Amino acid sequence: KYGFKKVRIVPFMLVAGVHFFEDLISPEDDSWKTVFENNGFEVELEKKGLGFNDGIIDIYCDHIASAMDIIPDAQSRPSCSLVHGRCLKN
Repeated sequence: KYGFKKVRIVPFMLVAGVHFFEDLISPEDDSWKTVFENNGFEVELEKKGLGFNDGIIDIYCDHIASAMDIIPDAQSRPSCSLVHGRCLKN
């Protein structure tokens, strides 16, 4: 109807788990992938969740660092200086 011929299915979750693989991209008749293909669309799949995206990881790290800044007595708590190999603000 609108001229689209290609669809990209991307998991809008931190980790692409069972729901993504079974309900969205499986070969079953009722998966989104199959429904799109049966309606003439070319389907591209991004199988990694948002947790593998560097930009999303940076956002999470910034939020954790901000939360640590406002937690009372945070200095008496264990240090959380690395998340996913990235340094948080101290």
